[in-house]
Amino acid sequence: MAKRDSEGGKTAKKNAQAAKQGQYDARTIQVLEGIQAVRKRPAMYIGDTGATGLHHLVYEVVDNSIDEAMAGCCDAIKVSVHADNSVTVEDNGRGIPVDIHKTEKKPAVEVVMTTLHAGGKFDHRVYKVAGGLHGVGVSVVNALSEWLEVEVRRDGKVFHQKYERGRTASKLTVIGKSTNTGTKVTFKADPEIFKKTDYSFEVLTNRLRELAFLNSGLIIEIFDERSEKEHRFQFEGGISAFVEHLNKNKNPLHKKVVYFQRKKDNVDVEIALQYNDGYAETIFSFVNNIRTIEGGTHLSGFKSALTRTINQYVRNKKLIKDNSVSLSGDDVREGINCILSVKVPVPQFEGQTKAKLGNSEVEGIVEAATNEALSAFFEETPAVANKIVEKAVLAARARAAARKARELTRRKGALDSGSLPGKLADCSEKNPALCELYIVEGDSAGGCFSGETKVALADGRNLSFIELEKEWDGGKINYCYTIKEDGSIAIEKITHPRATKKNVPVLEVILDNSEKITCTPDHKFMLRDGSFVEAKNLIPEASLMPLRRKLSEEKGGIVVENSPGDNEELILEVTNNFNHKLKSSRMLDKRVDVYDIEVPNTHNFALASGIFVHNSAKQGRDRKYQAILPIKGKILNVEKARLDKILSNEEIRTIITALGTGIGKEDFDITKLRYGKVIIMADADIDGSHIRTLLLTLFFRQVPELVEKGHIYIAQPPLYRIKRGKREEYIETESEMDQMLFELGAEDMLVTRIKDKKKIEGKQLSKLLEVLVELERLAGAINRKGVPFSKFVAMRKKKDKKLPIYKARVEGEDIFFYDDKELASLVGKLEKDAKKAEKENEVPGQPVDITKEIGLVELFEAREIEKLVGKLESLNMDIENYEPVVEEQVGKNKKSQTKAKPIYEVDSDKEKKVLYSMKEFISYVRETGRRGMSIQRYKGLGEMNPHQLWETTMDPDKRTILQVTLEDSVEANEMFTVLMGDQVEPRRNFIYKYAPEVRNLDI
Repeated sequence: MAKRDSEGGKTAKKNAQAAKQGQYDARTIQVLEGIQAVRKRPAMYIGDTGATGLHHLVYEVVDNSIDEAMAGCCDAIKVSVHADNSVTVEDNGRGIPVDIHKTEKKPAVEVVMTTLHAGGKFDHRVYKVAGGLHGVGVSVVNALSEWLEVEVRRDGKVFHQKYERGRTASKLTVIGKSTNTGTKVTFKADPEIFKKTDYSFEVLTNRLRELAFLNSGLIIEIFDERSEKEHRFQFEGGISAFVEHLNKNKNPLHKKVVYFQRKKDNVDVEIALQYNDGYAETIFSFVNNIRTIEGGTHLSGFKSALTRTINQYVRNKKLIKDNSVSLSGDDVREGINCILSVKVPVPQFEGQTKAKLGNSEVEGIVEAATNEALSAFFEETPAVANKIVEKAVLAARARAAARKARELTRRKGALDSGSLPGKLADCSEKNPALCELYIVEGDSAGGCFSGETKVALADGRNLSFIELEKEWDGGKINYCYTIKEDGSIAIEKITHPRATKKNVPVLEVILDNSEKITCTPDHKFMLRDGSFVEAKNLIPEASLMPLRRKLSEEKGGIVVENSPGDNEELILEVTNNFNHKLKSSRMLDKRVDVYDIEVPNTHNFALASGIFVHNSAKQGRDRKYQAILPIKGKILNVEKARLDKILSNEEIRTIITALGTGIGKEDFDITKLRYGKVIIMADADIDGSHIRTLLLTLFFRQVPELVEKGHIYIAQPPLYRIKRGKREEYIETESEMDQMLFELGAEDMLVTRIKDKKKIEGKQLSKLLEVLVELERLAGAINRKGVPFSKFVAMRKKKDKKLPIYKARVEGEDIFFYDDKELASLVGKLEKDAKKAEKENEVPGQPVDITKEIGLVELFEAREIEKLVGKLESLNMDIENYEPVVEEQVGKNKKSQTKAKPIYEVDSDKEKKVLYSMKEFISYVRETGRRGMSIQRYKGLGEMNPHQLWETTMDPDKRTILQVTLEDSVEANEMFTVLMGDQVEPRRNFIYKYAPEVRNLDI
């Protein structure tokens, strides 16, 4: 054996050398076993390794339980998310077979869990229909899990087996008896594969609700141990109830949902639809309960049949005078809410994530079924048919009006990509993939000055913006004065002087020396305290930041003196001797072209009049690839409008023109998109949220491909700016705030362990805190399961460092088990005792599920806690000190007393303190972090100067932007209807429901 290993090692070395030398022969060809292939290329099987792929793991396991339900063998499914982010999926189906597989020579359940393309869904004897590429799902989940446990109840027994990263970790063990059947799978996504393993309760809930709708009568429950949230779904109405759910906040055109079911060639077609008075088309398609996001042959069959059937009805009843006019597919689908569900014996999906159905025969089957059923329905209920036709005719007229509006605006250049909006500050990069468009609320994207306004230059000259532009075009570089962050005056290069807006209203600012400055009302002036105020909001006597300069006696140049800083006498002198107070301001009756410059790094500059002003959002950007488009006020709510009305809105036309894609199904072309990222940048206040929602509604309803393809983003301005001493940070979430408290609390902190005087500081202290915070969270979960955490960790075995993984209650006492064998031993003993009691009493007892009788609780958190305890030990820390250790002492009166033992001495912020446990230490660090902290909460982008704006929302290395993804179309559709639809009551209920969760409300 040793020789073989040695030879294998030599061979591997030769192969590596061959590869390194660039040779391409048999030695360079790697053969990956099934599970290895999944771990090497996980995205091939689950789409990606982000949030979507993570949740897909749960769906794959749930789909197996749903297949049992479709086979009529399961009526209840429960999903549980545990505190360590492991997930359990349990059903009451038949249970995965556990007998030995003939060819694999191991239990069938092990074959299913560890072998790709192994399952019972290929020959359709056990499962008539099932979701997707059979035999791949659960083995892929196993391969991508750090660990997975399966529990099977069948044949009167309870079987249990463990796996680690797709490989078998224990033998299949009988741990009890049971009269019930079913399968329970618990797994933890592997952090080596997934960057984040936090599941969204809402995302899982929406998928499970969907499945409950699609399987009439099936009970589906979800429970989240992290937040103790739970839901229970059961819908007897099936997909008709689903359509009613979709339409619950809308105004239906007809009260009763149109429902029909047909079966042909073993393909089961089920359709439910209902029209409403809105304009959005909402069709969700499913194959074997799998949501087909990209549609497929079944959807195309339904759409073509719907269009043809309605047009045939119109012609037969002569509802349109001109027989040559026909209604388009878009016309007949306006306002429709529809669920299309088909069951196909052998579904052919395009990809493992099952986004699109490819079976060509299904198209004709669905088309024929729809045509037959709808034709009969229209003949039987002409009142409903006429309402649907009337709505389609109105949609056709609106479509014609929209076409005319497009043609008219295109003639005017408003929708022509060759004629970009005047207020768009475009970027110079031509490759769309590298370009970003910031859609900015208000005109914060660029306040500017009249061309005659002069700028103070470092060479002693005062040049107007027009003159600066000429010199720039001639290749001359000029320098201006600027204020640095520390308040001192510096010199910075001027770039890109240019005209930014044409023919705009302007305001005249008059200083106390009677100098006049003409600018847009929104241009910001720097106040003496370093803040900025828009010209229209300046008040008389406002003290503006002065340019303190004097002529050099030697060469007649300019000498820059330092800013007054905090010296009150100097500030008074400056106030009295420099023209930096506002006398008055007024709007002018004229409109002019305005200009601006860019000042890198500091983004502010001095005018010749001796005051400082700053650049706007346009200058807080990288001009090469970042474009800025300001929108004025709130755009039209497209949820309540047809395309013709949408195109009449100037702000929407501006946005669509800037994007270059066109709008509407006839004109939209995603290949013409001019920017790879479209970023919504709005204030964090109520108005900003409203504008953001209006823009998202526009993209979701009118150009959904931009959302689906991942082009839409939301800029995330920081929630806080934290300042403590010299340290300054921007904080975007409450969790980051909590993390910051620990970092600040641990700064310059020295911890001494009392028993051996060992010092803990720097990186070691940071690692310790990181472990303790996670341990604190899991300790809470263990406590909630009725096990005191101190008692739990005290049960840790000294030899193998294992913690108990099961808890049971026998005769009023808690008993803990470390593995399946221990549990199986107890269960076997209890079963024997029960049989013995039956014989002694000569009374036959009812079969009992012992694991339920003893209240078996699985402690899934044990594995994570074992890891954390191991990390503590690597830092020379003892888990026994997590909570106070109480010692018994004998006092002077010879009576025994208990006293907590001091563990740490902390030296921080000129304070020394003795602490008695790790738990107390965590609280102390948090409290220390809050001391001396200055917290500035941002409400909007307007509160930031361009330098801060660049740092927080536009610098790719530092910013946070959220990609808008369409994880759940059903939930997204419902939410836009609630927030932006006609019905007021659902919106009011939404506010009532979520009001208790609001933090930092801006009023």
